[in-house]
Amino acid sequence: MKFKINVGLHIKPNNKGKETEEVGIRLRVTWAGVRCDIRSGFVISPSKWDSANSCVKLGNKNSHGETAGAINRGVMSIAGLIEEVLTRFELDNKRPPSVAEFKAL
Repeated sequence: MKFKINVGLHIKPNNKGKETEEVGIRLRVTWAGVRCDIRSGFVISPSKWDSANSCVKLGNKNSHGETAGAINRGVMSIAGLIEEVLTRFELDNKRPPSVAEFKAL
């Protein structure tokens, strides 16, 4: 089964219609025509995000004091777990998971 993991910012306005200063980093996973968004739990200002490399620019911190290295390692760790879950599911069940099955894992 082929799958793709894209890391990006989840930029959406707050309930007052204004964009917030820091936004969540999300992982968008696509497999077998199914798409699922996973929140990483990290936030960063869009000006500190490197879109070309899908990571936080070196030397930056977010408002929680987390460094670029710590955030990037955390996001890559989540991507590794996603890859492991999808591979394990395919080997055990011989079919791609549904979104509900994926999120339950």
